[in-house]
Amino acid sequence: MRFRAAFRVCESRNRAPLLLQPQASRSFSQLPLNSQRPSFGIAFDIDGVVLRGRVPIGGSPQALRRLYGDSGGGVPESRRATELSELLRVHILPSQVVQGHSPFKTLLKRFENELIIATGKGEPAVVMSEYGFK
Repeated sequence: MRFRAAFRVCESRNRAPLLLQPQASRSFSQLPLNSQRPSFGIAFDIDGVVLRGRVPIGGSPQALRRLYGDSGGGVPESRRATELSELLRVHILPSQVVQGHSPFKTLLKRFENELIIATGKGEPAVVMSEYGFK
C-alpha cells in the first residue's frame, strides 16, 4: 500500500494562510507567531496521548508548552498540576488544569450551607474540601 504526503492551506479570519505539512511532521516550528489571543481553546485527555503510564510519549513535553489540559478526576487540581509539571518538565499552575470535577468550584456559594456527600475514585472529599466545601 502506498501513501503520499498531502499538503493543505489552512486559513482563518485572524491569521495569514498557513501551509500545513504532512501528518508525520511533529514540529510546531512552522506555526506563525501571532500576538493576538486565539478565539478558541483545545482540551484533550492525556492518558495514552501525552503519557504512557508515568512516561511522557514522544514530543509531548514540547507540545504541552503550547497546549495542555486534563480531564482526570479524584485528585485536586493542585496535586495534578504538580504531578504534570514533574513528569513533563513544564511548569503548570493549578488554575491551568481543568478536570471533570472542576465545575463544582462554581457551586460553592450556592451550596455552602448544605450537606454535600462526595463519592468517587481517588480522594473526592479532599477535592471538594480544596474547593471550599465543608
